[in-house]
Amino acid sequence: MPYLLRVPDKHFESEFAWCAPKTRNELTWFYRTNTMYLFANAVHPYVEKLDKIPGGRVLDYGAGVGCNAIGMARRGLDVDFLEISRVQADFLRFRAERKGMKNVREVPPYKNGTFDPVYCIDGEYDAVVAMDVLEHIPDYHVVLKHLISRVRPGGLLSRTPRSTRRRGTSPST
Repeated sequence: MPYLLRVPDKHFESEFAWCAPKTRNELTWFYRTNTMYLFANAVHPYVEKLDKIPGGRVLDYGAGVGCNAIGMARRGLDVDFLEISRVQADFLRFRAERKGMKNVREVPPYKNGTFDPVYCIDGEYDAVVAMDVLEHIPDYHVVLKHLISRVRPGGLLSRTPRSTRRRGTSPST
C-alpha cells in the first residue's frame, strides 16, 4: 500500500535519485529492472482521449502495466505493445491473458538478437501511442522519428501526457 500511496521514500523517484543513473546503459538498466514503476503505473487510469482512435492496429510504446493497452483492446483494437521493463511487460501480458484478450501482443525489445527498443518496431500502425515515455528516453527524437515512420498514411500519433507535470517532478533525461 505505501507504494500505491506514493510515500516519498517508497516512490520510484526516490529510487531514481538513489540509483542516480549516469550513462545510457545505467538508465536502461534502471527502467528495465525497477519494480517501483509497477506500483507507480498501476494507479494510472485509461486515458479516454484514446477513444478518438477509430480502429485498426495500434502500438502502445512504453506501455507500462497496460492501462491504455487493455483499454484500447477492450474497444476491439488490435494492440501491440513495447515495454522494456520485464516486470511491467509480464504483468501486462498476465492481465491480457487473464481477460482472454487475444488482441494484445508484445513486441520484444530486440532486433537481430540485440536489445534495441527502437528499431524492433517494424510493423505499420493506424495509431502509435507514446504516453509518458519520451521524457525518459535519451535521444527521444530518434525514437519519435522512427515511430512516425511506422504510422500508416492518415494514422495518428499520440504523445499526450496523462497529466501536466511541473519541470523536475519526474526523472527526465
